[in-house]
Amino acid sequence: MTVVHSSVMKGPTAARKVAWGAALVEIFQSGVALYGGHLVTRLLAQYPVLELLVFGAFIVVGLILFRQNARKNMHHQRFNLKMSGFTKGMLVGLLNPQAIPFWIFCFTFFQMHEWLHFQALYLTALFAGIFAGKFIALAAYASLGMMLTRRVRSLENLMNKILASVFILIGLIPLIRYFWG
Repeated sequence: MTVVHSSVMKGPTAARKVAWGAALVEIFQSGVALYGGHLVTRLLAQYPVLELLVFGAFIVVGLILFRQNARKNMHHQRFNLKMSGFTKGMLVGLLNPQAIPFWIFCFTFFQMHEWLHFQALYLTALFAGIFAGKFIALAAYASLGMMLTRRVRSLENLMNKILASVFILIGLIPLIRYFWG
């Protein structure tokens, strides 16, 4: 939402700066998740009872996120901090911790199917893909925000013309009654 808000209020360049910051933080969060997922996999192999705890934690995080109030989030979004778009993107990314459980789940799944390799080249490609995917998704949100703004403005103009026509008709009714009534 911060990217869309930046796009609408300050333009696409400001939105891209926010997206860069948030995408950079996503690399950090996925790195934490990669290590955490590896640790979780080892612990689950040693203590199968922990599996219930891990799945319980995912359910709790999911319920908390599901019950989040959108209005509360929008209120926090409107709090205007005096910082660059890049810094704001990094801060919003850091305050969005649900990425870590998501990446833990993904990496654990990849490890179970032996799709995850820990060589430097593979990890570099993985983190580059995570960064690119996050940036592209956020840039798409910014573009969609601009498109919605343009459409709402054109609808607003149409609604203003309709409303103006109704007012003119309401104003003409007494005039018509006076001359023909």
